[in-house]
Amino acid sequence: MSFFFGFASRSQQHLGLLDSRNTLLSFLGTAQLLSVDLLPITWNPALKDVGAGGMATLHERSISRNLSLVFKRVDPNNFPHYTEKATEDMVYRTLAAEIATARHYEVVESDYLAHLEGVCWDIERGGKVWPVLVYEKARYGSLKSIVESPQIVAPTTLDVTAKLRICTHIARGLATLHHSAIVHGDIKPDNVIIFEDKKG
Repeated sequence: MSFFFGFASRSQQHLGLLDSRNTLLSFLGTAQLLSVDLLPITWNPALKDVGAGGMATLHERSISRNLSLVFKRVDPNNFPHYTEKATEDMVYRTLAAEIATARHYEVVESDYLAHLEGVCWDIERGGKVWPVLVYEKARYGSLKSIVESPQIVAPTTLDVTAKLRICTHIARGLATLHHSAIVHGDIKPDNVIIFEDKKG
């Protein structure tokens, strides 16, 4: 089954949830309003990163034999040309927008979009706290990794039927986003992740 891993930030005005000063406290208020779980866990630092994007690196932790979680850890250094205070505002605004998008009722109900499991914390040495978004890890990785390394999907084969099913699931995920007035903003094979197909 294919899902989108992340979401583009919607505008502050459209969300109607974020105030003009974005801080840890305002982020916590948004998380509480949206019933986002605060998780008492973190990633395994001994494991190498499982990916990186424009704003964040992805880390992993195995919970059981059949379940791993991915931790989307924002790096404020990836927000260039801003002062420290403006960067903090931007990071919290971006994260609050993402959880607001991920907790939209149509996204939560969709079988074709990644689901936010909760939020944990990245605490820097100086005491600065950054939220970390937690998602279930895709069993087969991204569409890009599957195309570049077909052996990843073994014993599943990417025959024409499987390829059409992936395309159908991507279209259904996009339709849900568009119906909810959500713009993904960065659709590419790296951002389409493949879970085990539960529905067909």
